[in-house]
Amino acid sequence: MKKLFALVALCVATVGVSAQSEVGTFSLQPKIGLNVSFLTNVENSSIEFLNSVQEGDRDVNFGFAAGVEAEYQLTPMISVAAGLLYSMQGTKWADIESSGMDLKLMDKDRKIELGYLNIPIVANFYVAKGFALKAGVQMGFLVNDKAKYTYYENDEQREVKVSGDVKGVKKFDLSIPLGASYEFDNHVVIDARYNLGLTKVCEGKEGKSSKNSVIQVTVGYKFEL
Repeated sequence: MKKLFALVALCVATVGVSAQSEVGTFSLQPKIGLNVSFLTNVENSSIEFLNSVQEGDRDVNFGFAAGVEAEYQLTPMISVAAGLLYSMQGTKWADIESSGMDLKLMDKDRKIELGYLNIPIVANFYVAKGFALKAGVQMGFLVNDKAKYTYYENDEQREVKVSGDVKGVKKFDLSIPLGASYEFDNHVVIDARYNLGLTKVCEGKEGKSSKNSVIQVTVGYKFEL
């Protein structure tokens, strides 16, 4: 037990001098990155859009994220940050095909894209020089949505791209961002987060509702104001 307390004390002492920003300073960090996202229980959701796109196996959707984050250093080991980011999220499905009477039909590239304006507020805990663990809360506001797929019909060798608005999606989303970041000596910051959705993206069937699930990796540049 004494060894455990000694180890904890050593960690606290190390953390106390690990942050790169001085106490009381503000910094600004423009950032850009990639989202890997999907909607949970989407096969049981009430989302309505084109041509029953929900049929078939679900897959992850890739989108981009971009914005800016402001950070204030409270203590040598703790800071708080608030950001404003545009985040492209959603979900995707595997291709499906059907055939009969010498006719082969296929729907490809089926996806729902949901564009949010997200406001993350996180606490950063610096556990080593430049390295921070983070947790907080994020509010998201839906600014655009689209369902799309590409239709193939082999007898005419026809490709028709179809898109349209999604019905039944909530305008507000609340999630918990959990992650870590590392700041290099040149002030470039790599940030990785998992945004766990708390609120319904849409109403569900059989007691199940769809929620956002997003892995987000960004690269930013941090400079003091």
